[in-house]
Amino acid sequence: MITLYDIPSKLPGKAFSNNIFKARLAIAFKGLPFKTEWVEMCDIGPKMKALGADPTQTNPDGSPKYTLPVIYDDATGKCVSESMKIAEYLEATYPDKPSLFPFGTYAPIHLFNEYFPDVVQPGFIVFVSAFTDKLNPPTLEYIRRTREPLMGKKLEEMIPSPEEKVTLLAATKENFSKLDAIYASNGAGKMYFFGNIPSYADLILAANLIWIMLSVGMESNEWNAISNEWDGGRWGTLLKTLEKYNVNQ
Repeated sequence: MITLYDIPSKLPGKAFSNNIFKARLAIAFKGLPFKTEWVEMCDIGPKMKALGADPTQTNPDGSPKYTLPVIYDDATGKCVSESMKIAEYLEATYPDKPSLFPFGTYAPIHLFNEYFPDVVQPGFIVFVSAFTDKLNPPTLEYIRRTREPLMGKKLEEMIPSPEEKVTLLAATKENFSKLDAIYASNGAGKMYFFGNIPSYADLILAANLIWIMLSVGMESNEWNAISNEWDGGRWGTLLKTLEKYNVNQ
């Protein structure tokens, strides 16, 4: 069985990280059994180092930095770090399961993965700042201790004003409309990045939509606009076809 290492929160489903949702959706899309092991942010480094996971970044002092997602596969004894590498590992190890990279579409999906952060970048601070009161105390304390000195301000001071929020979401909407044009180029009625065939590109998008939904709130005016009004409701419709893969095990 696969173990997915994830960061818990106060939310009902605990999961909240867009990057870890990518791995969660990918495992479920493949139809593979898995379980979740919850790790607070302050414990990621020691836990992943002990597990033998590869570091994914470098700290300012030059030491290795460990991040999630990470999976451990009992069937192979392999430990894999970072969402794209996890998707590639699942594809290579379980080729008889539904394909994350149909027809060998690794290059365009890598491009999509590099491109998508720019789509949500204007609204990033809106979405991430909304999670402050949703985090467990150990993770919130870790973020305060490690992020606030770098930013030179308290987390609460990073929350956009109502006016700033409107401007940032408008810029995000404009970026999503550009993405909508890319999807629409496949022709009418084509839901996914590759037309009628879902792929890891769509799971990257869905993971971020889930993250946004949890950030602003499922019942909020913001989420209603994003899911039902932006680009003719494309994003809400797409998410409804893929949200079945957002499972907690």
